[in-house]
Amino acid sequence: MKKLIGLTIVICILLTAFVSVNAATNTLGDVDSNGSVNPMDVVILTRHLAGWDGYEDMVNTANSDLNADGNIDPVDPVILARHLAGWQGYGELPYGTQAPATDDDYIPGIW
Repeated sequence: MKKLIGLTIVICILLTAFVSVNAATNTLGDVDSNGSVNPMDVVILTRHLAGWDGYEDMVNTANSDLNADGNIDPVDPVILARHLAGWQGYGELPYGTQAPATDDDYIPGIW
């Protein structure tokens, strides 16, 4: 019985660690899963899309579809760059999934 309880505790600890690591790596915009959304994510995603060698393994595709359209394409690094630069209308990711809060937030051709 003590072995079963000990094994259960070990399994719970391992599962907790696994969930914590995965939660840290699944942040929309954190293309390289390093725990930070920064300009390097734009660079990595752009180079991946351009077909540079070695970048296909650096991209976490779950974090890279920034407009939630089901595709990772050249629009995504543009959205991320604008998000990081603080452009109006790009504050929340995924981009384009929420209507503007006021008429002042309306950007022609976007909404």
